[in-house]
Amino acid sequence: GARRRVMGAANALFGEHGFTAVSMQQIANAAQITKATLYHHFRSKEDLFAAVVLEATAQSKDDIAKAIAEGGTPDEQLARAAMHVFARTRSDFGRLMTDVHEQMVPELRNRILSEQAMPWELFREVFEEAELKCGLPTGHTELAISMFIGMVWGQIWMRKIEVSDLPLDETLAATIVNVLFSGLRDTFAPAPSIP
Repeated sequence: GARRRVMGAANALFGEHGFTAVSMQQIANAAQITKATLYHHFRSKEDLFAAVVLEATAQSKDDIAKAIAEGGTPDEQLARAAMHVFARTRSDFGRLMTDVHEQMVPELRNRILSEQAMPWELFREVFEEAELKCGLPTGHTELAISMFIGMVWGQIWMRKIEVSDLPLDETLAATIVNVLFSGLRDTFAPAPSIP
């Protein structure tokens, strides 16, 4: 129906031009409805933008879940998840998330981010499996997840500000996981017992 057309039009326009450059009239025109009908479905441009971002992040979460569900070792699952995040940021999703950070009032930004981006509970399962199968130390799961997410987004950010031009590819994804796993093992390894 009309709401679905609005969401499609808004997603395309926000993704291509960014939040500030797009007007509600442009969205109404693209969805082939009146501006009054548009405001019947969405109170404001911010509400519409939030709906678009939440739909995009739900899709991203599903895609990460699929990447993990493909199986393999925990490190392979995490590298695939990182690759998915890399790919998404090169798409319109990257622009949407930049606008969330730069254009949204803090309350809306926090709501969007808390409901979205990184499926913490999916990563927790993979890291717990890595503790069993890859010799990762136990008791540091939350730290490991936050470091993984930070490393993935850090690499994306380094390209955004043009500090790095290394490709966001399988090699980088695997390197992030290897560095993280090795570092966790070395840092939290049990002290050698003195004979």
